[in-house]
Amino acid sequence: MASQFVYSVQSFLKWKGINPGPLEGVIGDQTVAAWNRFLDLEEEKAKPAARPLAADGTDLARFSRFLLHSILPSECAYVKGSKERIPEDVTWEDVPGDSGGVTKWGVDQSSHRGVDIKNLSLADAEAIYYKEWEEHKCNLLPTPIAEVVFDTLTTGGHPIVWLQEVLGVTADGVLRPNTVGEAAKSDSLKTANSFLVKRDQYFTSLADSVSHDRKFLAGWLNRDKNLKAYIATLV
Repeated sequence: MASQFVYSVQSFLKWKGINPGPLEGVIGDQTVAAWNRFLDLEEEKAKPAARPLAADGTDLARFSRFLLHSILPSECAYVKGSKERIPEDVTWEDVPGDSGGVTKWGVDQSSHRGVDIKNLSLADAEAIYYKEWEEHKCNLLPTPIAEVVFDTLTTGGHPIVWLQEVLGVTADGVLRPNTVGEAAKSDSLKTANSFLVKRDQYFTSLADSVSHDRKFLAGWLNRDKNLKAYIATLV
């Protein structure tokens, strides 16, 4: 059965100069192969040497890995036969009940009012994410604490407060040197997993108290599950 979403993906691939086969809205071997080729090209571009977004190559390298293997996949949908997930918002999406409004590559309009979301390129989305990573001082935190804090900054919640509560320091919501120092001294994986327990509880409470958010709960909890699996590979 033809799908408007699949047609959008095929059109996007063709626009990128990668032949997805007939633009008929049906996923076939050629469409999957074209998507995998696109992913290969994007991953190659994402290597630090190719995208010098910051002087600190080590930080950029860990961020790029996190973006490609956790953040972007969490904003996408599985397609049978594809080695990765295809963005649902490869054109753009406006999900009813989502306070973020129109979204592409996980970048939402309500948080990025000056950005042309509909025409946002993946490279520009990556630059936005990395700028925010630095602005929120995630580059000062150890892996995988930085990853769970930043992921929460993109999804919503109280990441610095939760981190401070897990670390046992004053929970004022400001990433001060004492919080960074305690994070550096902690068992980073244990801290990150304890943080995600708080995020699970927050998502569950939000779904219980706000009726139109209930439909998002399964996806939120699955995102936490996938993030726990990802950070386990980092230490």
